[in-house]
Amino acid sequence: MAIPLLIELRNLREDNSVLDEIFNQLNPIDKSFDHDMILKFLEMGNFVILFDGFDEIQLKNQELIIKDLRNFVNKTINNYFILTSRPEGALASFGDFQLFKILPLNKHESFELIRKYDSICPIKIGDKLIEDIDKNFDQTAELLENPFLVSLIYSTYTYNKDIPSTKVTFYEEIYSALYKRHDLSKDGWVRPKKSNLDLHQFKIITRQLAFDTAVAGEVAYNESELLDYIEKAKQKCPGLEFKVFEYFDDLLSAVPLMQRDGAKIKWAHKSLQDYFAADFIAFDSRKEEIVNRIYFSDREGFYNIMSLYYELDYKTFRRIIIKNLLQEFIDHFEKSYPNIDAAPESIAARKSETFEQMFVIYKMPGQLQPNEIFDKASESAFFTDARIRSIQIMGNSLALATGFSFKRKLMEMLLEKNSSLTTQVHNESDYRQIKFGKSHTLEINEEPNSILNSKSNFIMVNNLLASTRKQPNEIIDYSKVKLELEKIEVELQAEKSNQFLGI
Repeated sequence: MAIPLLIELRNLREDNSVLDEIFNQLNPIDKSFDHDMILKFLEMGNFVILFDGFDEIQLKNQELIIKDLRNFVNKTINNYFILTSRPEGALASFGDFQLFKILPLNKHESFELIRKYDSICPIKIGDKLIEDIDKNFDQTAELLENPFLVSLIYSTYTYNKDIPSTKVTFYEEIYSALYKRHDLSKDGWVRPKKSNLDLHQFKIITRQLAFDTAVAGEVAYNESELLDYIEKAKQKCPGLEFKVFEYFDDLLSAVPLMQRDGAKIKWAHKSLQDYFAADFIAFDSRKEEIVNRIYFSDREGFYNIMSLYYELDYKTFRRIIIKNLLQEFIDHFEKSYPNIDAAPESIAARKSETFEQMFVIYKMPGQLQPNEIFDKASESAFFTDARIRSIQIMGNSLALATGFSFKRKLMEMLLEKNSSLTTQVHNESDYRQIKFGKSHTLEINEEPNSILNSKSNFIMVNNLLASTRKQPNEIIDYSKVKLELEKIEVELQAEKSNQFLGI
């Protein structure tokens, strides 16, 4: 038996620590427990403490809260801890936690979920929806993996009987359905909008709000904070006349893009904020400046926004994000790893792995734990310019710490969407045979004298790095990257000469 405690991490601040949250939860309404007694109970253990929503921590507070959490966990080790989050690089701070992922829904499970929705809906559309999805499964496969998105597909299909072909189309249809939604239990009654904003006007103010809150790194707000954001967004959208509180009310009821969650108000789904923020960028007159600043911001929180922006405005994404990525990869490829005595294809593979990515390999003496490796990696000056992405145990004796930048994530996104920039390689050597010499900690660098760059180790090290990726047999192809960059340069020159206008 254990006592459960739920800690919503978005509530933590500099003046509200983990312990403060626990004290607030355990204290009865009419009096306070003795703090020393609560601390004694925590030291004794037998609590299951759920830290919920790591990805919802305000960006400005993240470093402070991570230290507070690490300190708390280290001092109360007799308890059980669960940490929930979307994928975040900063999760590597909890290398002693065991990683579990929720499996995506398979086709059968998503169809069963649709049938359950249909069983409680007055209008039966489930069979027809399943039939249409089955005919166009490839275009919806990614969306069907997420239960919440399945519910939104069901909701939008109620009104437009259409299957979205892209994520952007999907979110556009969600917004349209939520704005125009009818109450099926009241004979098609349309919920009025207190703000009197039409479909387009409501979207203008919502995407400004989404962008402003995304820049601030916040997804949950108390009422006064949200009203303040809405007021500021209104000031940036001249020509829209509405009362702030009426739009606020519409946002929660008539067009429910947000919902109350206890004392906080949050987006119905984080991806809705990402979509509207991406849509804001696509329609803003300063979009090239914004995209350029995002590219150099090293803000991981913009990743999903850029993934949607790729579909919304590929032309601008291509001329800024893709062009910069390809140019920086070429610079890295042409300048890195000189004077290495290895086969050209092996050097090319190493250059691909180390683009905007850093690695430290640890030979694990005894029972070295992942959190100890994280502490060692955190102290390493080698990771000064890169966040620690992961700590991975490779067999019984090796551990690999990976540091990465936002640009690396963008490159991986690009490769997922455009595999024509990669080439296949063969990995045959066994990285478990890497020779360390006397050192137990080795940084992967360009030094010719490094033992990791020796003839006996070089290919094995490459294979160790490749083993951590989804596609271990693919590397970024320098010649293909160079050709693609040349195409972009030709396109830009054509624009400058007005060829695209036919003038």
